Amino acid sequence: MVASLGALLLAAGCDRSPRAQTPTQAGQLTAVEAITDGPLPLLTPYRGLMLGVIDWSAYGIFKLSTTDRPMDDDDWSAAGMAAVNLIATSTLLSMEGSGAEDKRRHSNPAWRGMVSDLQNASVLVAMAVHQRNRAEFVRMANLLADTCQTCHDKFRVLPPPDTSLFAVR
Repeated sequence: MVASLGALLLAAGCDRSPRAQTPTQAGQLTAVEAITDGPLPLLTPYRGLMLGVIDWSAYGIFKLSTTDRPMDDDDWSAAGMAAVNLIATSTLLSMEGSGAEDKRRHSNPAWRGMVSDLQNASVLVAMAVHQRNRAEFVRMANLLADTCQTCHDKFRVLPPPDTSLFAVR
């Protein structure tokens, strides 16, 4: 768990930790000294943000928007917290991440536009949650899903398929 968490939090050899002090547990995570002037560096690759925050939050919204039962107070609270996570994480996606592909993405205007679209769709979800308007929540969850898929179609980097899996043995 520590190794995989470390891979999500701080890529090996990352040059985005100028204030790193001492490594912890097998060098996976690095402590950072307190910064009093300006924002902290984003030590998490975009992939870590996607897996650690965005996927959980978006899937929670999608699940709640497709349930047949009425949403109760806990459901509305969960949807609201998920929307807040997405709004905040979209801000982090607008910063240069520490992953191998993050610098290239960050400099691409299409990436920044899609990150803005993610934040806007998330704000609209939050507004529907605040109003407890189920029809609008479903509509905005669909907008969020479309926004995510559009970005994935352009930017998701998947490993090439292993063609040996298709061979008859």
